[in-house]
Amino acid sequence: MTTSAEGHRPISVELTPHSDRFDPDDVRWATQVGTLWQALTEEAGTVRRDATQVPGKKGGAETIILALGSAGAITAMVEVVKAWLGRDRSRSLKITSVDAAGGRRTITVHGEQIDDATMREALKVLAGPGDA
Repeated sequence: MTTSAEGHRPISVELTPHSDRFDPDDVRWATQVGTLWQALTEEAGTVRRDATQVPGKKGGAETIILALGSAGAITAMVEVVKAWLGRDRSRSLKITSVDAAGGRRTITVHGEQIDDATMREALKVLAGPGDA
């Protein structure tokens, strides 16, 4: 794996959006997830989408996957996530970091509890022991 200009290994982060208000097949929800994806693409860099088929549903659970190679990209992701969750308190994001060895750390943040302290705690969990 290559390192960024700052000497850090890129961090792979998976964001799985959820809404308590909209069904995953609802066009309005797809638009909201598209808005998150677009903002991350513009602000945080390398982003791709992946969808997992959900049995009995037309669509699937969409995951947004980011490769964050700098502190600036991580900060941008945090700001985009905070803004997106803050616009609708029924939204949540399952955030999973994947390390080079395939290890996974996951935390879920909710729109009704989004603030700087919550995001700092999420980053500590994602960074792993001794990294935050």
